[in-house]
Amino acid sequence: MKETKKREEDLKAGYANDGPQAVIYRPVILYAALLGALIFGIALAIAGYLIAEGTWAIVDLGQISAPFSGTTAVTFGGVGVALGGLIGGLYGLSKMLKDQKKSHKY
Repeated sequence: MKETKKREEDLKAGYANDGPQAVIYRPVILYAALLGALIFGIALAIAGYLIAEGTWAIVDLGQISAPFSGTTAVTFGGVGVALGGLIGGLYGLSKMLKDQKKSHKY
């Protein structure tokens, strides 16, 4: 690797949350993504377990209970975490942009 003589102050990318024209990041995005991931993960894990055990009988989903109901719960929980994180992050982003529009009076 080639060593350079640039200092950290010379780098163009800083550690700011605000850009020249708009806000780049606010912690509300992280909090909403984590909360969405937690809620969706738990909800889908419970739903997957109930479907795999046969308690919640849904037509054509009986084949997911073939190996073990815990495996299905973990799989559904992982999908729920991914979907919940995405939905929560997008909600946090929209909330950040709404708050930015309220704070700037044109």
